[in-house]
Amino acid sequence: MIFFHCYYLPPSFSWHFKTMWIIATILVLSKINSNEGAQFPAMFVFGDSLLDPGNNNNLLTLAKANYFPNGIDFSIGTTGRYCNGGTLVDHLGKLLGLPFVPTFKNPSTNGSNILKGVNYASAGAGILWDTGLIFGDVFTMDEQIQNFKKTIEDLSLMLGNKTTDFLGRSLFFISMGANDYINNYLHPLAWRYKKYPIVAYEQLLIQEYSRQIKDIYDLGARKIFVSGVPPLGCIPNQIGGNNDSSGECIRSSNRMAVSYNNQVSMLAGELNATLAGASFLFWNNYKPVYDIIHNYSLYEVHNKCPSSCVGGCAIFLLKLMLNDLLSLILPEKSNVSGKTSTATLSRPSTFDLYVDFSLQTFFTVRITVILSKSDDDARIIAG
Repeated sequence: MIFFHCYYLPPSFSWHFKTMWIIATILVLSKINSNEGAQFPAMFVFGDSLLDPGNNNNLLTLAKANYFPNGIDFSIGTTGRYCNGGTLVDHLGKLLGLPFVPTFKNPSTNGSNILKGVNYASAGAGILWDTGLIFGDVFTMDEQIQNFKKTIEDLSLMLGNKTTDFLGRSLFFISMGANDYINNYLHPLAWRYKKYPIVAYEQLLIQEYSRQIKDIYDLGARKIFVSGVPPLGCIPNQIGGNNDSSGECIRSSNRMAVSYNNQVSMLAGELNATLAGASFLFWNNYKPVYDIIHNYSLYEVHNKCPSSCVGGCAIFLLKLMLNDLLSLILPEKSNVSGKTSTATLSRPSTFDLYVDFSLQTFFTVRITVILSKSDDDARIIAG
């Protein structure tokens, strides 16, 4: 999604954010490292601009972020990340004791570097082949999977018959779908809106997404984290493009996001039940993001993002989402902003973050399993 820039960060907010992560990192590393064999050996990432580390930098496209002020607070500077600092997966990797996951298109991403995993995410990308074409070149989901196949070939040269085990123990993070709505179906230049009623379009997305996730599974992925989409109707370019000058979120777009997330959640449950050895986690990030947009003052944000801003309000969304990911690993440390909340398990084989930070239930049932148990044990506990 190229609408989520996050480089407008107040100084006090920055201090709080960085301090939180220093403390969290120390706690997480000590917790994980005390559990020998529990750490993921690598992380492989598929997604859009929320996760893109710079794969689009050398493409002929408008969807790139290799310019100031992106990276202004990042230790390695401007890289192509749509953020002032690290992305969700950068921080998640750090919490898991992994270094920065290498960028697929970086020339140095070869040899032993790919043993850390690889990030294939591309700003503007989507599930469908034509999503993102309005910006120019992007790596679609199918193209990201093709890039993953190239990585597997390189891994096989180094690991031989141990490649399957390596991939089976690695974490796969997938976040797709938002661009298929805002920069395809809902875009004024889109043709799919005229061809498909919204229900048929959603079915098309889920059908294609299911195929793609199964392709990743067939290539060796077993521990797969699938993220939902945020409130699409609250994105600035959606609000700003509406004739209504009230500045309120677009309800019809939000309904699309809710319905899509429900379908992806059910898909994750189905795949858990049918794919041998698979452990799927679904993160419904709609509710926490919606909450912070409408209750921004509770999250140390002093001004509501106006509809005219070009993505600059997403830094506090990033903080909230990182809190959610933190609570996956350290639920007892998840109450960073002072709000008390719990998690709801919507289905035996998936989880939805319907309320803010805490995931104690999920942590005890699933994260422990995924980190330290065998695939057979995981399937038994996941039901």
